[in-house]
Amino acid sequence: MTAPADGGAAPQMPKPDPDSRNARVISADEYFQRVRHTHVRACKWEGGDWKALLEELGKDPIRHAERRFVALVNEDRGDLAGASPGIFIGIQMIHPGEVVPNHRHNSVAIYHYLQGTGATTVEGQR
Repeated sequence: MTAPADGGAAPQMPKPDPDSRNARVISADEYFQRVRHTHVRACKWEGGDWKALLEELGKDPIRHAERRFVALVNEDRGDLAGASPGIFIGIQMIHPGEVVPNHRHNSVAIYHYLQGTGATTVEGQR
């Protein structure tokens, strides 16, 4: 979760609902109406573009989101900021000695180390 643009505290995660009122079973037809977007074009991000922005961000301390990253977004997705349905692509810079606090993702998260070394912990497993 990210903090509001005004720098205030990040909203709290909703508490689990023991009655599962947020759970719903839907048909395949309804599912595909939600996720199928025929107006979404393929796109390509140039390395020079994201590298330049990431290097600029690397000059500053970690920001509101407690991590320093750029997001690769397909503008055809509208308010669903991502590369495609359910996939977020972020490129993160972590300086030596920095630790990124535990956090959750609402979409697929795949980490590739482009430079240096590091470790990822998932559900307590390193």
